[in-house]
Amino acid sequence: MARSMAGSFIGLFSPYDIYFVNKSRNTIFHFYDSRGLDIVSNSKETLKELYLKRNEWILNYDLERIDSIFNSNIGEHSDALHHQSDLQ
Repeated sequence: MARSMAGSFIGLFSPYDIYFVNKSRNTIFHFYDSRGLDIVSNSKETLKELYLKRNEWILNYDLERIDSIFNSNIGEHSDALHHQSDLQ
């Protein structure tokens, strides 16, 4: 869905900041350009669902850090995770 939204709304570049806010899941999708998006949430579980389902979206330079967050033995926390993805 994000891939089709990005293609429909962004084109190559947009002069606008584009955000999709999902209030029921406390998630914000920020399409920064046609190459990708940032995903933030105050819920680690919500982000973990995306992490498991759309792991291929994670850029290589973010992969180790993000893997360590979701594969750690640390309990739940409400810190927002900055998740970048490459839609191409």
